[in-house]
Amino acid sequence: MGYTLLTSYDAQACADKCTKINGCQAFNIYFERDPTVNPDDSSCSNPASTTQIKCVYWSGPVTNDNANNAGQWRNKFQVVIAGSNGYVNKSIATPDGYNAGVYLNNAAINAPLDCTGDDTFLESHVFNNKPFDANLCAAACNSQANYARATAQDGKFTKACNFFNTYLLYKNKVNIGQYCALYDQSWASSYAKNTGYYYGQDVYTVGFSYSFSNKTDPGQPRYPCAVASAKSAISSATLQSYCSSILTLAAATTQIVVYTPTVSATTLTTLSGANAKRAASATPSALQKYAPSVVTQACGLAVTSGATATTTTTASPTTVYIATSVVPA
Repeated sequence: MGYTLLTSYDAQACADKCTKINGCQAFNIYFERDPTVNPDDSSCSNPASTTQIKCVYWSGPVTNDNANNAGQWRNKFQVVIAGSNGYVNKSIATPDGYNAGVYLNNAAINAPLDCTGDDTFLESHVFNNKPFDANLCAAACNSQANYARATAQDGKFTKACNFFNTYLLYKNKVNIGQYCALYDQSWASSYAKNTGYYYGQDVYTVGFSYSFSNKTDPGQPRYPCAVASAKSAISSATLQSYCSSILTLAAATTQIVVYTPTVSATTLTTLSGANAKRAASATPSALQKYAPSVVTQACGLAVTSGATATTTTTASPTTVYIATSVVPA
């Protein structure tokens, strides 16, 4: 992105200049031995030297791997680099509508399936002819989200982009472009585990990685994780028949009265709603840690269809007596 000649070796002055340049994310400061006149003319092929202090600006990171300019020969004059240091800005301009970027260093997000078993990855884009700019990924994410919401039907769950990870991908230490990986849910930096891969004899690595989440909608699963966990417990413990029973009771209009025999007296307690369902069918141990509403929702997902309760309409509700405790003889 250009360079400035400094009058003294001052890293802070170089940093300040980089900060003022839109898109500057790193700089390299060094001494350079240059000729005082053009050495290409044979009449002065090795002129006297002078020392320049250069502050060079970059839109991507400066690293040991890409610091490969040690100077060159110009006729009989040797240009030499010395005192070279590089600095990378870990902060980055935040695109409109997103939270501040999280610096992930040399790793990309490796997201697992979400709690409902969905893959949250949507698509990827690559830019290789422009300076590194998170706004490029934000525009791609916004475009995907707008299209997904505009084409959603009947209010169904929509996989719209709410999070992206952008980074530089290197092939054998050579930058091949800025990548944008789009997701419909946000992921923490602890999931930045992808540092690269091998493809044949080639080595691909990640650098300068950042993640951004939508400020107003970070994304969410199709249904709450607690419901997904309960649904898994239902499947693991084969509790579909239990679910069918409570879903049947939920649909019934019958009044349920619990008859609790005791040694000294008889107690009648009228229940309704979720309590009636619990009384009618004791909650299995695998589901006892979940709230009744969570179990009901999970059962609705685990059971494709339950028996429908039927009742005969009378002037007053039918009374059903259910024994909920047994007194030893």
